[in-house]
Amino acid sequence: MRRPSVRLLAPAVAAGAVLALVPATASAAPQRFRACPGAARLLCARVAVPLDRGGAVPGVVRLLVVRVKGRPRRPGVLLALAGGPGQASTPLLESFAEAAGPALGRRELVVFDQRGTGASGALRCPSLEGRWIRDLALAGERCAARLGTARAHYATRDSIADVEAVREALGAERMSLLGVSYGTKVALGYAIAHPGRVDRLVLDSPVAPDGPDVFVRSSFAAIPGALRDVCRGRRCRGVTPDPVADVGLLAGRLRAGPLVGTMIGPRGQRRLARLRTSGLLAMLFASDVDPLLLSAIPGVVRSASRGDAAPVLRLLRLAAAGDMPDDPRDFSNALLAATLCEESAFPWSRTAAPERRREELGAALWALGDGPFAPFDRTAPIALYSMPLCYRWPTGPAAPDFATAPLPPAPALVLSGSLDLRTPPYDAHVLAARLPDARVLSATGAGHSVLSSAETPCAGRALRDFFAGRPVRRRCPRDPELDLPPDPPAPLSLREVPPAPGLGGKPGRTVNAVLLTAGDGFFALLSTIFDEILDPRAGRRVSAGGLRGGWVSVGRDGIVFHRLSYVPGVTVSGRVVQREGRLGVAARFRVGGRAAARGALRIDADGRIAGRLGGRRVRLRIPGGRAAVAGRGATLPRLRILAARLRGARPSLSGRPARFGDWIARAGAAPGP
Repeated sequence: MRRPSVRLLAPAVAAGAVLALVPATASAAPQRFRACPGAARLLCARVAVPLDRGGAVPGVVRLLVVRVKGRPRRPGVLLALAGGPGQASTPLLESFAEAAGPALGRRELVVFDQRGTGASGALRCPSLEGRWIRDLALAGERCAARLGTARAHYATRDSIADVEAVREALGAERMSLLGVSYGTKVALGYAIAHPGRVDRLVLDSPVAPDGPDVFVRSSFAAIPGALRDVCRGRRCRGVTPDPVADVGLLAGRLRAGPLVGTMIGPRGQRRLARLRTSGLLAMLFASDVDPLLLSAIPGVVRSASRGDAAPVLRLLRLAAAGDMPDDPRDFSNALLAATLCEESAFPWSRTAAPERRREELGAALWALGDGPFAPFDRTAPIALYSMPLCYRWPTGPAAPDFATAPLPPAPALVLSGSLDLRTPPYDAHVLAARLPDARVLSATGAGHSVLSSAETPCAGRALRDFFAGRPVRRRCPRDPELDLPPDPPAPLSLREVPPAPGLGGKPGRTVNAVLLTAGDGFFALLSTIFDEILDPRAGRRVSAGGLRGGWVSVGRDGIVFHRLSYVPGVTVSGRVVQREGRLGVAARFRVGGRAAARGALRIDADGRIAGRLGGRRVRLRIPGGRAAVAGRGATLPRLRILAARLRGARPSLSGRPARFGDWIARAGAAPGP
């Protein structure tokens, strides 16, 4: 989840426009930082570090380092590290500044693009940047060949040494470190290697120094809890009696072969699509950064059990699109591959041939059995980790090892979201128990990356108290604004839609079908084109396909529905505009379709509905401003989220965690021939 913020970083700085204006130097002495182009509050420098500190492979990496000036000069340093591996940090400076604001009273915020990311020599592999990657092993082999022998020098140990070079360039005796997801592994590794240089550690959604587990067993163990949380109490009444059993049944169905169905493209075009186990897992794990996805999963999985594949296929496509980086300089899949393939503890010999690696992997999975992966089977972790990508990746005979020393004594604050599937709460508590001086803050209802997913001020207060040396609370409450109710299975006909109160028959059912369609259109926009909506270049219209047909688009003139269909046989066309200076909306819709009571409706910001359908006059009011449809109350909460995002937003700090590549989601949703 992303929330509104004030931009601190000019796009030119984030994009690396400082390249020609900031000189590089190889000196280990404190460096001179100069004003970043177009950003008066920022100071920039280039820190030159060897590609290979052993000297066997020549080359230099010039790290872009950015500081936020303080007045008066702040005596301390807080270095923020983004996730991935592969995510650039400098484009996230504004997000880090907002998230870490409570800790910056006497500290200067510093970020840098880690080697191989952003403006620090971003690695590029076209084989890993395509929208659809059919053969991960071949793509990985081609990437390794493109990178050559340099590929062995983009491991975590190299980033740890770079952090020390940045400290020297800053002239700081000691630093505090804030890491998110994979950034916590770098932060911990640095604190292990240089314990005397670290004041405090903030570890948001942590990865252990010797992690992650390539079989992601704790992540599989967390899936049932997340599903039961969204369905806690009676929230899934009318949706499903058991969301975990539904996922298990669908997983079993997928073991026999992919689920095939039709998806609607962003301009209403129909496409054949297939859902595989990898796609189902990608959808589940994408939900830990997006409550909109999580609230939809029980219903779409239930729809699949009714023989309706369209909802789950569309949700997978939305999840994959939302996780797809626009620019390799923002997130480098090549860097992710180089790091994971080089240093992960795969269950095969590092010098084995690809065929032998597969055999050794199969033997390890056979020994583990299905139990650790329920409701999936033992083959499922192959879809979640980078094992296929690394089958043919040539690695050195010895793995990089930096985590054998004792964990650092510095005080540590560990932040963990209760719905985090990528770095589950169990992992956070295990790590905290290993740290000499740690306290854990559990954020109820938050997912991966607490600092960017939690909307309450609780995490910020914990940061302030931690850096002030005061006791830190152990739990943050759930944010009710993001606790969306589960959606029911999509209707298979207008007969399944209950009529609106006070208006019976086909017109009454059609009114609620229109509200359902509007809510589904908002969901499609929120889930698939968020980054495009916020693109400062965007005067252009962007769009998303409907569930049954048509499409919805958004531009400067509002949200436009183009024969959008959610209920079979009912189409909605028209426009939704946001009222100036308020969160309300107004809409005018034309209703068509073979099953509908045809006509026109107007909906105002107060929930009043007026018009004519099937020749009957319609005058209604949505109770409490919410759609009067049993089990479907999230239409206007979704619209509030959309309006907030349109006003500006804070991007996720976590990137792709150390265990999930976005190509997995793409492979799972690959269109058919």
